[in-house]
Amino acid sequence: MVAERLGGGSFTESGDLILVADRTDETLIRNFVTDLGGTWDASQFRYGDREFVGQPEPTPCPARCDTPAAR
Repeated sequence: MVAERLGGGSFTESGDLILVADRTDETLIRNFVTDLGGTWDASQFRYGDREFVGQPEPTPCPARCDTPAAR
């Protein structure tokens, strides 16, 4: 359930867990962290905007790219 709701996460080299989640999932994440034996420290929260970062849309290829010579 938690993995399906998380936006992402990772462990740092020092062993800190960094989670990316929606604010509406705070209770779910708090339970997840404490169930893992972690310490819930709201002072360490960082809030931001959600943004999908992916590959840009491909540039359309001119008609000549579809010719056998261009392949």
